[in-house]
Amino acid sequence: MIMKQAEAPTPHKPQTWPIFILAGLVLFVFAEMSYLSLARYTGFNSKYFDLGAMSQAIWSATEGLPLVFTGQGIAISRLARNVELIYFAIAPVYAVFPTPQTLLVIQALLYALGGIPLYRLARRKLNNPTYALVVCAIYLFYPVAQTAVLAEFHSDTLAAPFLLLAIEAADRKAWRSYGLWLALALSCKFYVAAPAAALGAVLWLKGERRAGLATSLVAVVYGLIAFFAIRAAFAPPAAEVAQAVNVQSSALGYLASRFNVAFIGQTAVLRLVHALIVLMPALLLLAWRAPLWLLPAAVTVVPALLSSDFGPSFSYRTHHYALAAPFLVTAVLYGAAKQLNDPVPAGKKPSWQGRLQLTLFMVLAFNLAFIDTPISPQFYLDRPALDQGLSSTRFGVIPRDGFKADWLATYVPAAAPLAADQLSAVRLANREILYLTSYVDGRPLAELLPQVEYVITDALYDAALADPIETELIFEGGAAYEHETIRTLLIQPDFQLIAMQDGLLLFGREGNGLAAAVFRPTTPPTTAPLATFDEIALLAYNIAGIGPNRYRIEATWQLMAALDGAANRFAVTQIAGLPHTRLVHLPASILEPPQSWAVGEILTESFEFELPASTPNGRYDLTIGWYDADHIFATHTDARSRLGNEVTVGTITVSGD
Repeated sequence: MIMKQAEAPTPHKPQTWPIFILAGLVLFVFAEMSYLSLARYTGFNSKYFDLGAMSQAIWSATEGLPLVFTGQGIAISRLARNVELIYFAIAPVYAVFPTPQTLLVIQALLYALGGIPLYRLARRKLNNPTYALVVCAIYLFYPVAQTAVLAEFHSDTLAAPFLLLAIEAADRKAWRSYGLWLALALSCKFYVAAPAAALGAVLWLKGERRAGLATSLVAVVYGLIAFFAIRAAFAPPAAEVAQAVNVQSSALGYLASRFNVAFIGQTAVLRLVHALIVLMPALLLLAWRAPLWLLPAAVTVVPALLSSDFGPSFSYRTHHYALAAPFLVTAVLYGAAKQLNDPVPAGKKPSWQGRLQLTLFMVLAFNLAFIDTPISPQFYLDRPALDQGLSSTRFGVIPRDGFKADWLATYVPAAAPLAADQLSAVRLANREILYLTSYVDGRPLAELLPQVEYVITDALYDAALADPIETELIFEGGAAYEHETIRTLLIQPDFQLIAMQDGLLLFGREGNGLAAAVFRPTTPPTTAPLATFDEIALLAYNIAGIGPNRYRIEATWQLMAALDGAANRFAVTQIAGLPHTRLVHLPASILEPPQSWAVGEILTESFEFELPASTPNGRYDLTIGWYDADHIFATHTDARSRLGNEVTVGTITVSGD
């Protein structure tokens, strides 16, 4: 009998479909986070703190400086604050693409790539590609992971994927790779040492005594050196610190700025709500089953929930929970893996699979409810008064945003020392001296003016947060946010207004300045008012050409009734048919605003402006109106904030002569 030789078994081919789905998930989240971050930047809704400050610091590294930023009025190294050594590694990329957008893309990319090591770890632990993808999706859509990416740019957000890489390498006992990823994570911020030390404790308790002990020792020693030695070595001189507010370069100064016991007590209930948003998606079903992995998460979450810094830090919308996300999701994974050998009733799925599915469902539900992204229906709701979705203060881009970008690029000299408002400063960060015109934790502008050549500000500052109850009232920001800055500059003998368009103002030390003045006429007009705007009457209005594309407006006003309790207000002349040519009446609105007028007092203002050389020839109507500066939509100068009616007051002829 002839025996047929047995055929060699066919090698098992690895499944490719999970890789395609994983790539799709990673690419989708990267595209989503990049789009939102870049849209916020394009729409002038990013501020100097924190995106601009990080950009300036990293730019300074390309110039051989130690991560210096100057927004608070003195030169401070990031090494004197959070010891963000990782920025030196980013500097070469920034040198090639020197824009804050580079940082936003890097942050979104690193966050999304964090899903890959997590998938590999979950694939090994669960031996199921489908549920490994579920674990990856839990991380990629975890609420506070995404809010961290969308909260400007922060190095602790960069640390999160490095920690995932370290956890995955430790599981493979690839200790060299583990050491590299851990070192990169520690280089992001000094306080990454806390969860890193806790990670060492987890490894030690899981039997990796040598690696765990080494991890904890390295983390603790590095954290102490970074906090007490590196920060002190790069701290600004004491004399300079005395001039600034809350520079946080001393250990006590840092801690005092982060924790306020009275404030913590006053906001205890709100902090509990934020704790539920941070923890509940992971904890409710699975993470609590792997309590060791909650230890590194706890050393991040607890201080963040108790913090009281500007933000507020305890809000789930900030970046302060980024370091917890890798450990919360790892706890979910290990919580599921612990149940792999549980008995399974006939005809039923293993309980860990259902719990992973429910955890993903909960993560997505919390994401849709609380996170502002295009997968949430609320992203598209027409609620312009809220800082949400496609509103002009969140991710929406309005025509003025493009105009502002072009105007800054045209009028602001490169490299010159200057001061700028929070929104404009983000676009001007690549320079050695950049101060903020208005910042609560910085030196007053008047002290900084001798050190700058130019000041850029906005009389129609278009970032405003609504009051949570009276949604048409301003809680923060608003059209008048920079008016005090403008008043300071208008009375400075060393500065003059050299460019003005659509509320944007450039003050400088040289050039043919645009005059602005206010005075009380000795022979006031005796004619009837041309128009009235609630308590203010317009007695006379005149516009005259004084040079090529250069004009002077004179307007005479009278206060007809007391303004006690009335809204702050400002006047704007608009040139019909010419976009971005609104003219804020600086003398009567800001230099001597109506709140300072006496009832019956007559005041004449005079100010000059120039139209761009590209203005088409033609005849244009001029209209004037007064607006409620405290209204959330004041910057749009339309019917929503207008006081009284808009009135046509004359025409202007542009002939190109």
